Amino acid sequence: MRVNAPGLAAAVTVAALLAACSTATDGLGSSSAPSAGVPVSSPTVSEASAAATPPSLPPLERLPSKEVDVGGAPGALLQADGAVWVMSHRGTVLRRVDTTDLKVTGTVDTGVLGCGDISAGAGSIWVSGCGVTPGLVRVDPRHLRIVSTDVALNGLGPAFDSGDLWIAAGSAGVIGLRRANPEHLDKAHAVAVVGLVEDAGVVAVSGSIWVAGNDAVVYRIDPRTEQVLAAVPLPLGTGQPYLITHDGAPWYIDHGKGAVARVDPATNAPTVLTLRPVSPPEYRGVAASSAPGRPNELWIRSGSDEAWLIDTREDKVIRRIAIADGGGGDLEEINGNLWVANFGLDTLQRIQLS
Repeated sequence: MRVNAPGLAAAVTVAALLAACSTATDGLGSSSAPSAGVPVSSPTVSEASAAATPPSLPPLERLPSKEVDVGGAPGALLQADGAVWVMSHRGTVLRRVDTTDLKVTGTVDTGVLGCGDISAGAGSIWVSGCGVTPGLVRVDPRHLRIVSTDVALNGLGPAFDSGDLWIAAGSAGVIGLRRANPEHLDKAHAVAVVGLVEDAGVVAVSGSIWVAGNDAVVYRIDPRTEQVLAAVPLPLGTGQPYLITHDGAPWYIDHGKGAVARVDPATNAPTVLTLRPVSPPEYRGVAASSAPGRPNELWIRSGSDEAWLIDTREDKVIRRIAIADGGGGDLEEINGNLWVANFGLDTLQRIQLS
């Protein structure tokens, strides 16, 4: 049989990419050294003291729920423009789901594997690809059409601040922070963050841009001067992290380690919560979202079949909800319901919380 070499290489790359989606239960590594020449904050919690599973947990609640088949191993989940958006992790289709009747009301083929994230900003939905399908795709949510695709911008995020788009983008293993006007992505320029490594995520919160890679160092950037104000090492070692905003601060979520950490915007001091999910999800993803209207409360996924509501100030689990055993995927509370993307089941689940 004749084999097309470029096609084979692409197929092998895709296979490696999809295999890498699984989250390994790795040990806690040593802290990585931050870049030279920027202020450094010292971690306040050692890995040893932060590695304990909660000694006691609330009872597991089994609540009424409904599911819809969305296909493609749903991973990223987002509420925006009056709908829930879910991206196929092992496919290229973005789906819009009605929050009332749980029906898919539209789809758009983004052309990129949904192994990045979904964001909303500048009146659009943004999907980031990876691997053999790099690119930042801008989607018109009303007409479900592709507005633009920029293959040079590829990474977790993006984040939006004062009309600008920020994303950690890279190629050939070289990662850098980029800033652009959403209407002129071709004019994006680099913002120097020495030491930034792969799997970098970006958030805009507390007047700063925050970016972190898989070496557990969080960098703070002044959006006015584009200078790095601080490099904050976390005592977690290399992992599979995401950055989110919660209670006016950046939070570093690494489900492989079960790590939930905060950087204080007032002092740049890090705090790692002592609680640990029982087990990591089988597949990686953000799987963390603030409970709307309730300060300090954060939803996180624990393993493949539980969602925990944690009090981030008290460092404890306050609710445990049974979810479909889907192996992983994002979650978000919307109008009194918990929405869960079930990666391994190809479903989107809505759980009635009260």
